[in-house]
Amino acid sequence: MVLRTFQRSGWPRSNERKAKKARRGSNDWRYLAGQIDGHIIGPIVAFHKYIFPDVLPAFRHLDKRAEEVAQEYYETIGSQPAYGNEDFDLATQAEAAQDRSIGWYQMMVSLRQSMLNLMRWGMV
Repeated sequence: MVLRTFQRSGWPRSNERKAKKARRGSNDWRYLAGQIDGHIIGPIVAFHKYIFPDVLPAFRHLDKRAEEVAQEYYETIGSQPAYGNEDFDLATQAEAAQDRSIGWYQMMVSLRQSMLNLMRWGMV
């Protein structure tokens, strides 16, 4: 009698349906695909599409620009009058210009890396 009551209520059959659905899998893959497409792939595509053509070109040819910084500094120092200073040496000024160029280059490389790191963390 008890067995017939459970069979009429549909209790064993409903559990069988749930078990089949669990084995078969639900729409979890569709949810995950939507999440991956929206939250993971989208920022990567935007990073590639906008960062590389818009942000990174400002950091191209840093070595040439560093040489220009050194040359500009050297010309500025070299064009100033010595005013009777016999210790004024253009070789020392050239070294100072080179040091300024190296400092500028290192600063720009660090800035470029910081920008990339910030953009990357903005994707998360």
